Amino acid sequence: MSTEFATDLWPGIRVSTDKRLEAARQEFRKNLIEFFSGAVGGSAGLAFGHPLDTVKTVTQNSTKRMAISEGIAGVGQHGYKTFYRGLSLPFWSYAGVNACLFTSYKFFQRLLDPEGKSNFANILSGALSGVVQLIPGTPVEVIKIHMQNDAIKKGNLIKNGPIWYIRRIVRNDGIGGLYKGVGIHAFRDVPAFIIYFYSYECINTYMSKMELMNPTLRAFVSGGIAGALSWVLLIPQDVMKTRIQAGVDKDIMDSFRALRNIGFESFFRGGTMLTLRALLVNAVTFTMYEECHKRLQS
Repeated sequence: MSTEFATDLWPGIRVSTDKRLEAARQEFRKNLIEFFSGAVGGSAGLAFGHPLDTVKTVTQNSTKRMAISEGIAGVGQHGYKTFYRGLSLPFWSYAGVNACLFTSYKFFQRLLDPEGKSNFANILSGALSGVVQLIPGTPVEVIKIHMQNDAIKKGNLIKNGPIWYIRRIVRNDGIGGLYKGVGIHAFRDVPAFIIYFYSYECINTYMSKMELMNPTLRAFVSGGIAGALSWVLLIPQDVMKTRIQAGVDKDIMDSFRALRNIGFESFFRGGTMLTLRALLVNAVTFTMYEECHKRLQS
């Protein structure tokens, strides 16, 4: 009896196992596509917007009020290469950061809302993906900011690469130095990515329903607007994050007091450059992401 039962049951077990394996393969393939598409999109956007990021960093770290034109002139006097100082590390590592961001966002979205109809699931997925990307993203930001600041102080005399800066930070502050300012970093990034992904989905879906533009142009416009919206409301957090990670201020309260003493407008330093950069970078990022995603799926 038991032998007959096992014989009858085995085909069902085998079919069930095959289905689970196929589902696992499909999930792995989806994550791999998201990972690669996010890496391509992030790298393209970063390369496009890094000069603006350098000017933003210099403006925010200044001990006096500085106009955008002064920031550009300050960077430019050391040569055009200074605009790209600190790019080598984030160019490669932000491929991984954006890969983690897009992969985790889509993963949580599929997990929480397979049918893609829940606004709450979209918001929660954006928040969770913002937390995940902090793990690789915070050290990259810290090192990049140190490289940009030294380039402005000493111009093209700076020849040291990312590894040298990692060693210096760890020697001075320990491993924790690579995660300096992670609290304010999270306070900036988690709400930023909620706005980022939610606004992109809403704008892109609306334009698609209204049959406005082709898919590539829709991604460019939707990504640009989403990028600008995700940063324009969070400029004070970005200013404090930059100053803390550069070592200008010790912590959030120290940064708050320093900026308050300089003047209220100092909380929005580099805001124009930040918003412009966010618009252009994320227009490129989402366009490249969508194009790569579409080609890999076909």
